[in-house]
Amino acid sequence: MKQIPQFIFVNICLITSLAAQNPQSRIVDERWDSVQLELTRRAMEQRTWQVEKEIAERRYAQFLERQFVAKMNKFIMLWKALAEDYNTKSAFNVKLAGEVAKAFHELENGEGWPKARK
Repeated sequence: MKQIPQFIFVNICLITSLAAQNPQSRIVDERWDSVQLELTRRAMEQRTWQVEKEIAERRYAQFLERQFVAKMNKFIMLWKALAEDYNTKSAFNVKLAGEVAKAFHELENGEGWPKARK
């Protein structure tokens, strides 16, 4: 990527030196102009591709964040329901506890959960 601007600069220097030469140099100038135009177009396409890639990466990160938040909200809702059920009935709801455990494991195994260091 850093070589493209350097290459374009060298081409501009060559074109300016060729402009001071004889009429045959006009043909060379036209060729160099077309090469310079092509290089500029390719550099613009590469920058556009990089911007589109960054946008796609940001969208994917936002998608993962929304998934993580949804799983976290589900876990919190179930945990709250389990606590309220225990406080009102003074009995442990095994079925609801299983759902809480399942929701926690889904959250833990998801993309947003920090991985254990080894």
